Amino acid sequence: MKDKLGLSGEVEVTIIKADKNKEKQVVKNAVHVELKNAIAKGLQETFEYGINNSPLFSTDNFDDSPAATRSGMVLTDASNDYETALTTITTVPNSTGVRITSSTRRDGDTKNLTGARCGRYYVNGDFTIDYASTTFTQAVTDGQQIDVTWDITIS
Repeated sequence: MKDKLGLSGEVEVTIIKADKNKEKQVVKNAVHVELKNAIAKGLQETFEYGINNSPLFSTDNFDDSPAATRSGMVLTDASNDYETALTTITTVPNSTGVRITSSTRRDGDTKNLTGARCGRYYVNGDFTIDYASTTFTQAVTDGQQIDVTWDITIS
């Protein structure tokens, strides 16, 4: 018998402006081979690849580089990764998968974001297991909030 286990997903990025108006975009993402390999390895032996198996990111202002040995979602610009305030990790409604949600407020200068990555255990500028990544263009200015909902679905 041959069967197939597919991974796919999308990212919803919402900017809540100071006047409470919302600007939303939905983008597809690339599921990384590291996640696929970790799932396969997990089926063969005890192997931790879950995002909740290490402390989660929690900074709420884009001022910090991602903390070492934490997991979750980072937003990127042309040269930096920024830790986000991870709010929930749940299942994707009506499917098999994981939903990773972040809500981060910007106080200070404008950040011109170019994408996002999520994964497990951030060390030396990268995750030890990259889950997925995506690109988008979004400026976040003083007083605005960016909400990112990332769905990775197993089909």
